[in-house]
Amino acid sequence: MENYLCNIFWISLATGLLGGTINFLFLDVQDKDWYKDLFKSLVVGIGASFVVPLFLQTISSDLINQCKQDSKYYFVYAGFCIVAAIFSKRFLKTVGDNVLKEAKDANRKAEEAISTAKENEEKVSVIVAQNTEPNQEVSSSKIDIKAIENDVKEKVKGDVDNVINALKSSKYAYRTAKGLAKEVNSDVKVITQILEELEKHDVVKHFDSSNRESVVWALTDLGHRMFNKENEKPGA
Repeated sequence: MENYLCNIFWISLATGLLGGTINFLFLDVQDKDWYKDLFKSLVVGIGASFVVPLFLQTISSDLINQCKQDSKYYFVYAGFCIVAAIFSKRFLKTVGDNVLKEAKDANRKAEEAISTAKENEEKVSVIVAQNTEPNQEVSSSKIDIKAIENDVKEKVKGDVDNVINALKSSKYAYRTAKGLAKEVNSDVKVITQILEELEKHDVVKHFDSSNRESVVWALTDLGHRMFNKENEKPGA
């Protein structure tokens, strides 16, 4: 293992120097400070050569492991390093752009996965709440239908109970505002306003539908418990 890594190291260093020298010769330097340009070419060439393993990783190449298994692949690796060192500036920029792009894509996918998992967890919670007998008391100071009604415009007060009843009694776990409006014989805009106000009080929650073309609504665990308390018979 140690010999294998040493071989990769010395090949990268030697080819970086060779490629940097070739790069310098391409420059056709005429001034007296040519040695400064040579030094820059050598340093950048070595840097590009040592970046080759990262480049191979981004293109899913198994060349490094092949070198470990068969020594003839060292020549292929050396060729990669020389080309990278000769075109060092362009090569480093290309690899850098690819690495940054992959990092951004990975971060975006991770955020999407977390968002999807959280939404699925909330959906499962809604279904569980709908099919589980409540075992907690709901404090009237915490949530009260009258408090919600007071936050909604006067013209839609009467539809609050109807909306909650429709959500609770429906055979569907998720309802659209249009479907609820049709059921309670009200305007879609009015029902949407009620749903948004109920969501502020954590009574309902909205979700994107599976095709992402519409929004569906469902009672939260608090909404289910609140409804059960409202319908609890005195002395029961």
